[in-house]
Amino acid sequence: MAAKQHVIVVGAGIIGASIAWHLAKADAAVTVIAQETGGVATPNSFAWINASWGNPEF
Repeated sequence: MAAKQHVIVVGAGIIGASIAWHLAKADAAVTVIAQETGGVATPNSFAWINASWGNPEF
């Protein structure tokens, strides 16, 4: 049996939170290190997500 992987994600914006969630769903032990608590996103990552969304409403 393989050992469970432990991954550290630095940053809990939309990208870091998504990466941490997907890793945890894949059965990795995940530690998230963030400067702020709660739902935060940098202007750059938020714009990147909006630019990649195909819905013109957003």
